[in-house]
Amino acid sequence: MVRTRDWKYVHDPMGDRDELYDLVNDPWELRNAVDADHAEMLADLWLRLADWSVGRVGGRPVPLPDAEKYEVA
Repeated sequence: MVRTRDWKYVHDPMGDRDELYDLVNDPWELRNAVDADHAEMLADLWLRLADWSVGRVGGRPVPLPDAEKYEVA
């Protein structure tokens, strides 16, 4: 999981369904916005989580979904 002041992204390593929450407009995290039109924010948070995981989990990254899903170049 990674969050900013305004957004929270939860990666599901089992591949079921990731979660993205707009904490400004949905502070109780009731609406998963992962399928909404937030590709840029999703890509940013995905990269932050990937960067963090490389340095924290025994030097190996936490398994993340394919970059194509998030249009990360």
